[in-house]
Amino acid sequence: MRHTPTIALLPGLLCDASIWSVQCAELGQVAPVVIPDFSQLSSLSEMASSVLKHTAGPLVVVGHSMGARVALEVVRLAPERVVGLALIDTGIHLRKDGEEAKRQALVKLAYAEGMAALADVWLPPMVDPRRKDDRDLIDSLKAMVTRATPDQHQRQIQALLNRPDARGVLASVSCPTLVMVGRQDQWSPIAQHEEIASLIPGSRLVIIEDCGHMSLAERPMETTQALLDWLLSTVLPQVCPVRENLDDAPAVEEDRIPDTPLLDRKSSLRGASRSTLEKAIAQIDRITNSARPRLISSLIPVDRIKVIGWLGSRSPRHCHSPSSLFRLFARSRLFQMPRRERRISF
Repeated sequence: MRHTPTIALLPGLLCDASIWSVQCAELGQVAPVVIPDFSQLSSLSEMASSVLKHTAGPLVVVGHSMGARVALEVVRLAPERVVGLALIDTGIHLRKDGEEAKRQALVKLAYAEGMAALADVWLPPMVDPRRKDDRDLIDSLKAMVTRATPDQHQRQIQALLNRPDARGVLASVSCPTLVMVGRQDQWSPIAQHEEIASLIPGSRLVIIEDCGHMSLAERPMETTQALLDWLLSTVLPQVCPVRENLDDAPAVEEDRIPDTPLLDRKSSLRGASRSTLEKAIAQIDRITNSARPRLISSLIPVDRIKVIGWLGSRSPRHCHSPSSLFRLFARSRLFQMPRRERRISF
């Protein structure tokens, strides 16, 4: 039996769980989410091992910057556990000439003048140049950096300077992979991500417009949408729970229709076409201001399916978002029956 994977969100240099706040809230509707703490570790291998140690079962590993390098180490250490891989604003190159001196200068600055002084120097090149004066953005990132310590910074710089060659891992990646980068990322430019995507068979490259290296904070909705689209269309349909013995499936009460179905009683009883379901999802999208179209066309590879039960109330307060509908689909018999017999039941 396959199991719902855990989504591991791996933060970058001097980043903590706050950088993933928007993504965690949305992805958490689809699958369990964990955000590891790398503040006390000094090698990428140690960080990857900690991810594997503190999780169980299949993983969707999503890494940003340094965290993406950790994600590749997770793949190197336990490829059989990784069912999805997302690499955001990162690189695969070894230490460059002159890199150590530049990084050590920032380490010395943090010890001499504090993390706030480091943030003032380090953060501006990390964002879209047009947003260097965006105080809300810069202040939130600076607050995150100043929660770290000079010792943490030194440990993570040591991990990055001693990073292994990740190029050899890419060709062996066999799970669905998303490669994402901000258009204005000066630290890890688009060309690096085009190379990464070219080396991973079947990977998807997404470029976030008007965005620098700190894409999770600069364009949280766009990055979250890209992750959700990838998860819902590519990763989760392959690994959602499936009952091995269909004879054990609970009986469906075909005449049990709730008082306030989204679809009318007649449609619910006789079944609905894909187009009718798409209209239902579109209605929910409008109510919830969701930006998740294509859910039905991505998840249901049949021309006509039977629909029994409740898709959602007409009340905006109680209706389902598309991400929660996916969870309903994943729990339904849709993924537990032969294709010609598939139907959704709740």
